[in-house]
Amino acid sequence: YNPEIIKLKAEPLSDLVTATDFANANTLRENMKRALVEFQLETSSCHCAPCHGNGIAFLKETRCECICPIGYHGTACEITERKDVTINGNWGCWSSWSACSGGQRLRRRQCNNPAPQNGGKPCTGPDVETIRC
Repeated sequence: YNPEIIKLKAEPLSDLVTATDFANANTLRENMKRALVEFQLETSSCHCAPCHGNGIAFLKETRCECICPIGYHGTACEITERKDVTINGNWGCWSSWSACSGGQRLRRRQCNNPAPQNGGKPCTGPDVETIRC
């Protein structure tokens, strides 16, 4: 084995785009970053999995499963004997992009996967995204 290889740090592909190589490097770099984020969000099998009771979704082979917190059980952590448990909100999936109107398209999502309950934290981040078209 070569210890020098281990010292190498992986860099995002977008960091390889420089002003020396491309006149519009900043725009290209931002577009690459945005495309990667969108790809990861839209291709994750567990992104919108309904794990209740603050369960955590994870991909096991090709199916989504939930890790249930103490006091919960069931395929989606939907069964509990606990009362008045704090449940933090989590985002549902993004809607499809709207038609182009006024030079932009938009999509929405709801804080309902699950919705906050019994004093749980609301979802963080925007519920609407816009892009130019």
